[in-house]
Amino acid sequence: MKEDLLHRQDKETFQYTVLKRYKNYKAMLYFFLMGATLMFLSLTFMYFMSHLSTKEATLKMPVLFFVNTFILLASSIAVEVAQAHFRNDRYEPY
Repeated sequence: MKEDLLHRQDKETFQYTVLKRYKNYKAMLYFFLMGATLMFLSLTFMYFMSHLSTKEATLKMPVLFFVNTFILLASSIAVEVAQAHFRNDRYEPY
């Protein structure tokens, strides 16, 4: 039965099998993103709590960190603008 559904060419059957197949992957992706976010936030919180409780010297951030942050932000904005133009079928700006 399952093989029969996969080899049929009906549009509704194809959409049904695609939705059924990728429904679980989407949920797993969201669980992974939530877990990674919680782990990042907890590690950041623990770092700041341990840093505040000790009398160590302050950590000086290198200039390259700020340059990389600026490059990441600029590239993210460029991708978002390009996607907005693509969605509106305006191909000239990019």
